[in-house]
Amino acid sequence: MDEQNTSKTVVQEQEPTRGSDLRENAIEWYTGEHRVTVSLSQERLKNYLKQCASDHPEEVEIVKENDNGVLYAHIPLNYVRLKRPRELTEEQRTAAIERLQKAREAKRT
Repeated sequence: MDEQNTSKTVVQEQEPTRGSDLRENAIEWYTGEHRVTVSLSQERLKNYLKQCASDHPEEVEIVKENDNGVLYAHIPLNYVRLKRPRELTEEQRTAAIERLQKAREAKRT
């Protein structure tokens, strides 16, 4: 198969299955292309993408939102980021928790 025509699909997030209510978020792009197609069913991601389309219509194109709630859009490839989670030592985790608690307390006052 020609590498230029290979399709990449990554399931970004999938909610737990409840009967037949399967909700999937997917990213699809072709090698060498700079735009990707996304299909989203998670409200948080859909709302974020709608806001991006409103703020940057030259970059984000909402193609369609189905009756079943799935949003299809074209976005730049550089919007997609796959990142391995950080591994923290117990000391680093404790320090981060303390910093977060202090920041939350400071915000309340």
